[in-house]
Amino acid sequence: MNDLVAQYRALAKALELPDMNPGSIRREGAHDFTTGWETLAYLQNAKPKFGWLLFQSWQGSFSEGLPEVEDKWGNLLAAEVVLSNGETAIVEQRSGTGWRIIRLAHDDHGDGLWDRCAHLSRRPINDRLVYRRYWRLDAARGAVQVGAVLETIEKGEEAA
Repeated sequence: MNDLVAQYRALAKALELPDMNPGSIRREGAHDFTTGWETLAYLQNAKPKFGWLLFQSWQGSFSEGLPEVEDKWGNLLAAEVVLSNGETAIVEQRSGTGWRIIRLAHDDHGDGLWDRCAHLSRRPINDRLVYRRYWRLDAARGAVQVGAVLETIEKGEEAA
């Protein structure tokens, strides 16, 4: 794996590609909930450092703990938060069965590769959601993306 990473880094420098590193994603556990409020209570107790939330009528990123949720936002649809222990908790609404939180962690000794990519936040404007994208090597298809987790939120400049 180290030879592959070294070869990629030489190519990446010439082609201005993102840096690639050895490591993989590891599933730490999952929890199911019947309501969005139970799901939010679990996240609050897990002491999130930062992340994003998606409701029926509101979406946005946050830092320093969950924002105060307003009833007018409607139901929780999805979320991704980084917890105080460094794990990422991904919330998904499951059709007709409630909500599931999947907890994931980075594994420096995993047998895959990872790089970084960033997406602009809608709220607050100009923040960048920085993700680790994880890849595994497949003999037939090459490097295949197998997941991504929120790594950090970079504060952007305020819009004029």
